[in-house]
Order: sequence, then structure tokens, then C-alpha cells
Amino acid sequence: MVQHLSDMAADGFSILTWNGLGFDFDILAEESGAAASCREFALGHVDMMFHVFCSLGYPVGLEKPHRVWACRVSRPA
Repeated sequence: MVQHLSDMAADGFSILTWNGLGFDFDILAEESGAAASCREFALGHVDMMFHVFCSLGYPVGLEKPHRVWACRVSRPA
């Protein structure tokens, strides 16, 4: 997974997470043994929950924003 993320980032893709700073990259670094790469991913990625936390002053779970986004997506008939 670390190599895949590295390849995708090198190809110009942005890494997007929900609470990646608080959970995903920590676990990935521990399990993969690639702490330096995970640190670089964490510094260069977009963590949407962190943005919410900075805006609101408190974290929210993924369920609430999912409901909001799901209402805005048009579904094919």
C-alpha cells in the first residue's frame, strides 16, 4: 500500500483521508515499517476531518458528513 500511495502521489494524485492524521498514517507506518514515507504522505495530503476540526473546533465522525454529501449527489433513475 505504501508503494501504491507513493506511485499515485508521484503521478500527481492527491491523497485524501478522513482522519488520516489521527489514525490511518499512524497504523500504516507501524504495520509497514515505512514511517518516513508515511510521514511524507501525512505532510502532503488532505485530511478532511482535520479541516472540519479546524473550522468547527471539534471533530465529527464520518456518518454526519456522509449524510450531507449523499443528499447532494443525484442518483441515476
